[in-house]
Amino acid sequence: MTTKLNLLSAMNCIADCAKNSKLNDKFYSQVSGLITYVSKKLNITDEQCVMLALLVNMYDDERMTINKLGRYVDCNTTQMLTYSKAIFKLEKCGYIKCNHNLRYKTYCVPHEVIDAFLKNEKYERPNISPVSEFSFDAVRA
Repeated sequence: MTTKLNLLSAMNCIADCAKNSKLNDKFYSQVSGLITYVSKKLNITDEQCVMLALLVNMYDDERMTINKLGRYVDCNTTQMLTYSKAIFKLEKCGYIKCNHNLRYKTYCVPHEVIDAFLKNEKYERPNISPVSEFSFDAVRA
């Protein structure tokens, strides 16, 4: 039985292949078609795609750290820090949320993002308009 390729099935395959791969060249060549599919659909880079796939795979862990991701792919923390820029961009786009602790950062994928992926759609961050001074005056009255 073959299943139609969608965002979650592609991310699942990427995350499965990433396990203990050290994110080496063999891993990237093995899943290059899947990475291309997800990257184009979401308009993100290959590195962002891999990090997002790992975080989606660990969706139920609200305290995902760079160190935990590194253990999953068998990379040390320093190697994983090279992906910091990709992770930061995912946060900026709303694909992940970051909690800044005194000692470390933790990451999670918001429910809204998973809901979009379940529909095989790109997540679109809501456009929130800046709060005007008028709004504050109305609240104070």
